[in-house]
Amino acid sequence: MCHFHQLTSDERSNIALLLDDGYSIRGIARRLHKAPSTISREIKRNRFFNDKKELYYPDCKRLISQYSVCNGCKNKSNCIYRRFFYDNEYARELTYKRRHNANKKPRIDDYRFSKIIDALYKLVVLNGQSIEAAWHADTRLQTVSTLTLRRWISKYDTPIKNAYLRRKKRLHIKKQYDYTAIKSTIKYSRPPFRTMSDYKQFRKDNPDAFVIQTDSIEGKRNDKQAILTMFFEENKVQLGKLYERNEGSIKIYNQLKKLSLTLLKSIKDRYIVFLTDNGIEFSMISKLEELNERIKVFYTRAYCSTDKAGCERNHEFFRYIYPKGKSLDLLIDEKVDEIFANINSYIRDNLNWESPCQVMTRTYGENLTKALDITPIMSKDVNLRLLF
Repeated sequence: MCHFHQLTSDERSNIALLLDDGYSIRGIARRLHKAPSTISREIKRNRFFNDKKELYYPDCKRLISQYSVCNGCKNKSNCIYRRFFYDNEYARELTYKRRHNANKKPRIDDYRFSKIIDALYKLVVLNGQSIEAAWHADTRLQTVSTLTLRRWISKYDTPIKNAYLRRKKRLHIKKQYDYTAIKSTIKYSRPPFRTMSDYKQFRKDNPDAFVIQTDSIEGKRNDKQAILTMFFEENKVQLGKLYERNEGSIKIYNQLKKLSLTLLKSIKDRYIVFLTDNGIEFSMISKLEELNERIKVFYTRAYCSTDKAGCERNHEFFRYIYPKGKSLDLLIDEKVDEIFANINSYIRDNLNWESPCQVMTRTYGENLTKALDITPIMSKDVNLRLLF
């Protein structure tokens, strides 16, 4: 444990006063209860040269032998030698500047520092990844910790600013819902005992069920297209498919039917559970239970995004790439597949710094990954910035 302490301003003031009274370095050390080396180092580091004499003038024997400054010398006004003085205010400012300048650069050579910052700039600023994901994706960054990288960004002058980091500032809720107001909604029939409480009880009885959270992403109000999202709780994979909004319920049912038949072939002796909301576009999803007895459908509570937290989090990834306010009519199937390929290849902390695509391939093999049209991307090439 380090017990080193900086000299205080009062101690420096006492040093200057004792020097003026003619005390030696050892005498000052005894009065201040400090080591003589501490006093000597303080005086020699923070003394200043009197520029009335030329630099090539020699030092007097008094400076060389016992004293380091001329504060207490009686002949200092008529001295022909080079003179040094100690002032407590000057010493305090010089110490502060020395300590401040030492913190302007990290304790690493410039070449290594520039290489680390260049690699971090590409992944964080250009590709939109988090610092932790970039650290696991590039081995050049692993010579220092993620906390050190964050400290460099906040402390030093680098091209990476805190504004480029995701979730650096707290999210502020702009829209407040009135949950007590009566809202006019289109009601449709659905099976009984499919509420959120029934889902929680079903998961207790069947903890190995393969759960798929379904939701939709909408753009502008007059858009003709929307995106159906299917999030796998087990491995964090999310699929996205475009559909026409005027035939949304039929298109969504056909897409989920195709997904169900594919999963039934690869996942044996396990329930396949669809967790969806009460949107009108999911009015036909309950008919999936007629395909096989291993398919179950449950519904979330109204205005409770936490019931499908994993799906909502991946929607945030989607908005990194394709922000709100932009029409979804500009998208085509190939562009949507590219967006979700980057999302599924993004390494996660809750997956032990693996990507959802890697976890799914390791668990179920490449056949299911290819059947679901999931394209893996190298972690260094994942881009969560605006692509289009």
